[in-house]
Amino acid sequence: MDDATEVPGPACVYRVRDKSGRLLHVGAGQDPFDFFVRHEHEAWWVQATNVDVAHFATLAGAEAVVPGAVSVEGPVYGGCTPTPRSG
Repeated sequence: MDDATEVPGPACVYRVRDKSGRLLHVGAGQDPFDFFVRHEHEAWWVQATNVDVAHFATLAGAEAVVPGAVSVEGPVYGGCTPTPRSG
């Protein structure tokens, strides 16, 4: 599997905010727990007080949103998309 569009199943876009509502980070993934575990050691994670979650039918759909969100919404610490999980 070499393309995220081939990964089946629902996914989410996560917008992480601080207590003032400032957007810290935007990311996409299929597993919310994995998203939190992957980022809990980031320096900005201690500032996070809220995570907005938008649901998508596919990982490709969620990933397609991230570059535009980073460009338009300007998260302080940028954004990322996951390495697709197998199986």
